[in-house]
Amino acid sequence: MRFWNRNPVADEPSQLDAFSNEAAIVREAYERGRKDERSRRRDSPLLVCLVVLLALAGGVLLTTAATHGSFAQGGAAIDRALGRSPSALGEYASPVGG
Repeated sequence: MRFWNRNPVADEPSQLDAFSNEAAIVREAYERGRKDERSRRRDSPLLVCLVVLLALAGGVLLTTAATHGSFAQGGAAIDRALGRSPSALGEYASPVGG
């Protein structure tokens, strides 16, 4: 009876060894697949930058709409801010070369 034996035979593979071997094979195949897919699909830094800028613009739009009460009033506030002439902003700008 193997259950009562204090010195089991070490050469016999157990079911746990077979499972760990299969798990290692699956893990290695998974990592290889991830590397292959990553090499096929490289991210474009320009595209990532564009997406980040669009997300920031959307955040500004939502914040402005929330502070002014509606998207229409928030859009009007943004239009007013963008429509200011450089001469109107001259008092806030530091002099060039001086």
